[in-house]
Amino acid sequence: MESGIYGKVLNAIGIYTKGILHNGSHMINLFNFLFGNVYNFHPLSGRVDWSEDDPTLDAYLEYSNGTKAHVIGADEDAIVFLTSIYYVRSRDSVSVNLDTK
Repeated sequence: MESGIYGKVLNAIGIYTKGILHNGSHMINLFNFLFGNVYNFHPLSGRVDWSEDDPTLDAYLEYSNGTKAHVIGADEDAIVFLTSIYYVRSRDSVSVNLDTK
């Protein structure tokens, strides 16, 4: 990513299940590894998916390098972890999907 071979990262979307602490934290840690530190975190909505003590949140994250990311909570029966990262290179776009189901 740092080499810019695919272009500039525009957006990232991560879908997870089983709570922001249980699985969502891994999604956010992956994005932090790839894009640096979050400088703005905006929770959008939440639901109980797996545990009353660990809500599954939808959130919008902004990174200091300009990348914007959405984490989306889903039903645990549907998926476990799905990530898409969108790049732009000139007028072309590239999508990288990392599906773990």
